[in-house]
Amino acid sequence: MPQKAACGKENVSPAKGSKAPKQAPKTDKKPPTHAKWSSADNATLIEDLKEQQACGNQADNNWKAVVWTEAEKALAGSEERSRGAPKKAKGCNYHWTLLCSQAQLLQKMCNELSEWGWDGVHGILIANDKPWDMYLEVSLNFL
Repeated sequence: MPQKAACGKENVSPAKGSKAPKQAPKTDKKPPTHAKWSSADNATLIEDLKEQQACGNQADNNWKAVVWTEAEKALAGSEERSRGAPKKAKGCNYHWTLLCSQAQLLQKMCNELSEWGWDGVHGILIANDKPWDMYLEVSLNFL
């Protein structure tokens, strides 16, 4: 006699040769082609680079090629959170270059422009509305 399941239906073993359950319908949605970077991904990249530096994988001002392969491994699976494409070694290298450029720009703004400053408690760049408006106007012209 078949046993009753909690939902009230009978538990019956599938007969030999029976068809497998239907799979979910396929969607026409294409997989993402570009990686998306979050603050958490940036932090993971930076921590991995610190580890690689401690291992001696930085020569002069450049990183050894193995560093970017290791960064790719450290970021594996992050695309599930970000909904972007997987982060590849070459993309990690490019993103690091971008982060460095942004950091240099912020440092220059804090050091050379009297209207700009750094809030060390909150870890943010601070300025009045006028310098921000000027910066955005100039920046948007380059897009």
